[in-house]
Amino acid sequence: MQVAILDDYQNVALRLADWSGVRRHAEITVFNDHVADPSAVVERLRPFAVVCVMRERTPLTKEILQQLPNLKLIASIGPPNASIDSQTAADLGIAVTATGYDAAPTIEFTWSLILASMRGVDREAASLKAGGWQMGLGSNLRGKSLGVVGLGNIGREVARVGLAFGMKVIAWSQNLTEEKASAVGATLVDKQTLFREADVVTVHLVLSDRTRGLIGAPEFALMKPAARFVNTSRGPIVDGAALIEVLRARRIAGAAVDVFDMEPLPPDHPFRKLDNVLATPHIGYVTEDLYRTFYGDAADRIAKWLESLRVSVTVNGHARTIMVEPRMTLLDALREELALTGTKKGCDRGECGACTVHVEGRRVLSCMTLAAMQDGKRITTIEGLEHNGMLHPLQAAFIEHDGFQCGFCTSGQIMSGIAVIEEAKAGWPSAATADVTKPFALSDLSNTEIRERMSGNLCRCACYPNIVDAVAAAAGRY
Repeated sequence: MQVAILDDYQNVALRLADWSGVRRHAEITVFNDHVADPSAVVERLRPFAVVCVMRERTPLTKEILQQLPNLKLIASIGPPNASIDSQTAADLGIAVTATGYDAAPTIEFTWSLILASMRGVDREAASLKAGGWQMGLGSNLRGKSLGVVGLGNIGREVARVGLAFGMKVIAWSQNLTEEKASAVGATLVDKQTLFREADVVTVHLVLSDRTRGLIGAPEFALMKPAARFVNTSRGPIVDGAALIEVLRARRIAGAAVDVFDMEPLPPDHPFRKLDNVLATPHIGYVTEDLYRTFYGDAADRIAKWLESLRVSVTVNGHARTIMVEPRMTLLDALREELALTGTKKGCDRGECGACTVHVEGRRVLSCMTLAAMQDGKRITTIEGLEHNGMLHPLQAAFIEHDGFQCGFCTSGQIMSGIAVIEEAKAGWPSAATADVTKPFALSDLSNTEIRERMSGNLCRCACYPNIVDAVAAAAGRY
C-alpha cells in the first residue's frame, strides 16, 4: 500500500505528526513541490492508494479521479474541500476524509496584513535592510471605517478586533441581516455603501458560484483614494485584473493580498512587482499549531482507514462505500463518514431513540448497530424521506400538529413513527393489541397502539399528544 502526501512546501508533514500507525501498513512518499498540469498530477498519483492533499493546492477533478484506478482514499487537510469532486469520488468508491480546523490563524493574519499595509511595514523593513531609514507616513486605525464583506466565522472575529482598535465597523454580504451584524457590533449597509465609506475593505467569504467575481471594477471605482483592500479568503472572489488596474493607476492607496486566482503565483505576476501591494504566498492558515492539527488528524484518519473494513451500502437511494472500524456504530458512520447529521446522537446507549433509522425497511437504533454488519443493505435516514421536493406525510403532519418538543429527537421520532405505520400495514400486533389471533389492520392503529409502539424506543416525548396526533394523521393518508 502506498500513501502520498502532496504539496508539503515546508517539508514538515512527517515531523509534525505521528505517522507510525500509517507506516505499519503502508509506504509514505512526500512531495514538497507542486504539480499543476492535470496529466502530470495523474502520472504522479497513479501508483497511490491514499493521497493526502493540503487544502485546495491540488484539485482532484472528475477527469483526474477517473484516471486513478488505484486510489481508494483522499485524506483532505482542513474542512470539506471544494476542489475535490466528491460526487465522482463517491461514484468511484473513493472515500474522502477531512480534518479539524481553527480559524484563529487566518483571523490573526488578516490583522497582520491590515496593520502592515496601513503602516507600510514591508516598505520600511525593505528600506532598513537596504541601508535606508524612514520612507513614508503610515495611517491610524482608530476613527477609521472597517468594511467587512462576509460576517461568518472569520469575518465576525475580524470585526470584533476592528472595534477593539476603535474603528467603525460596517458589513455586507448577500444573506447578512441587521440582527447578525449588530450582534458583533457592526452596522449592516448595502454593498455600494460599504465600498464607498470604508477606509479598509476586508473580504471573508466562501468561494462559490455565487461569490466568484463578486468584487470587481464597479466596486473598486467606489473606493476612497486613501482606502485599502485586503483579501485573505479566496482569489477568484475578486476580479484580479480589475484590482491590478486600480493599483497601477493608484486610484486606491494599496492592497494586501494572501490569495490568488492561480497558486503558486506565476513569477511574472504584477502582484510581485507593484509597490502598493503587500502580497504573501497564501500563509493565512500556515502556522505550526494548525499544521499539527492538520497532519495529526490526517495521519489518524489514514491509519484508521488502513485498519478498517470496506462496507458498501445504499443510503437514501445512493450507493456509498465507506471504511469503518470493526467497532464503529452505524450512527457514527452516518454522521462522521457520510456527513448525515440529521440522525442525532443522544444517550448513545439505545434509550432515547434519537438515532433511529431504517435498515431494509425496519427501524433500528443506529447507536446500537454495527456499521460493519450493514454491507449490501439499504438504509434510509431522515434526509432521505422527501420525494420530488415533497415532504413525507409524517414530516408534513409533524408541522401541521406541532409535533415538536425540544426538537433534538424529532428526526428519530419521525423515523420511528413511519416504521410504526409500516408495521401496522404489515399486520404486526403489539403489546397493546387486544386480540393477537386476528390479523392487524392499519385501521386498528389507535392512539393507544401508537403510544405503545412509539414508546418502545423513544424518550417519553413520544407519548406527547401532538406526536400521537401526527402519526395518526399520517397513517390516515397511506
